[in-house]
Amino acid sequence: MRERIRGSDGYTLGSGTTKDHSGFDIILTCVAIPGHEKTASAVSYVFDVFVTDGARYFVTPGIGVVGADSVDGWARNVFSQFDNYASGVQKVAAH
Repeated sequence: MRERIRGSDGYTLGSGTTKDHSGFDIILTCVAIPGHEKTASAVSYVFDVFVTDGARYFVTPGIGVVGADSVDGWARNVFSQFDNYASGVQKVAAH
């Protein structure tokens, strides 16, 4: 998943110096599933954002099991969900 973020046109992989400065974050935790280390991983993600006025915070969590053969589709799905999430937060923040 991290490699899909690195290779994407619209996202960057945060580091210690960039995390919490973009306004929008996807926080990932990936772990191997015992007995399936080479074929699947358990992934949890959190979409979060601090609105520029600093008074509001939005967060949406999710989890999934990602097979080694389905990482691209899963990444596209998470990016799409995040784009919709970010659009919704921006609309709320504008009011």
